[in-house]
Parts: sequence; structure tokens; C-alpha cells
Amino acid sequence: VSEGTMKTGRYVNHGGIIGETVNNDRISYVYIYGCVNRMSVDGAYNCGGIIGTAGEDVNIEECCNEGYVMTGCTGADYGGIAGQNNGKISNCYNSGKLGTGNFVYGGGIAGINNHIIQNCYNNGRMPQTLQSSTYISAPGAMSAINSGTIVSSYFDLDLIPVNYLLGSDFVN
Repeated sequence: VSEGTMKTGRYVNHGGIIGETVNNDRISYVYIYGCVNRMSVDGAYNCGGIIGTAGEDVNIEECCNEGYVMTGCTGADYGGIAGQNNGKISNCYNSGKLGTGNFVYGGGIAGINNHIIQNCYNNGRMPQTLQSSTYISAPGAMSAINSGTIVSSYFDLDLIPVNYLLGSDFVN
């Protein structure tokens, strides 16, 4: 369990538990299980309640974020569980609030999902959707941008409007 406040510099991958995992010759598989984040996580390029960037061989299971997640970096991805997911997130939930900023993509589970989100739940407060020539905020209840698979996952319609399913629905 992590608690408190963590603020980092820009252009780093940052999470309440782990910053990032990358594939290399020494690490072939990473299993993150049963983690709880109650910390306020603020300031990184890929920012998540549990992990900033999850590599391809990462499996995140039965973790939850209850902390506030925010980034002030232009073009950043941030999420309740992961800023960017290239692995598998399963049986996780987010009840933490997501902040907003210029040209950022926030997701209740992952800012960007490139692989699998399965059996996850989000009831965290989402930022407003805003789009103008100088400001874009594209929050998604599951993921702001999804090029992967989202299966058997849901969000609270009393807290999050149905059109917030994927943040990319707002950006033309």
C-alpha cells in the first residue's frame, strides 16, 4: 500500500507503485499483484496509479488505485492503473479522481491501452471533456485511446456519462 503525495519532473514514466517496465534480456516477465495506491501521483509523462508504463510482458492483477492521478505534461497519457498499457491488466479497479490538462489523454484504467484490459471497473471521477484549437482533454472511462482489447469491464453510469467509454470518441 502506498500513501502520501508524489510529484515528479516531466518526461518520465511514473506510477504510485512502479515507474515503468521495459523488455530487455534480463527481465522476461513481470507480475504485479495485489497492490493498492492511495497516493496522489502528479507530474509524469506516462503516469498511473499503479504503473507509469507497462511493458509487453507485464501482467497487472487485482490491483486498485484510490489516489488522485494527474499530469501537467503536454501530450501525456495517464490512468487510474497505468499511463500506458502494453501488457495485461485484469481484475483491477480505479476509484481515484483523474485530473486534466492541455492535450492529455486520461483513462479510468489506462491512458493508452495497446493490449488487454479485462474484468476491470472504474468509478473514479473523470475530468471534463474539452476541445478547442488550443486545448484538448479526452478522458475515457476505460481508456482514452484504445488499440487493444477491452473485455468484461465496466464503469459507474451514475458518476461517468456513457459517452465517456473511450476518450478517442471525442477527438476528430
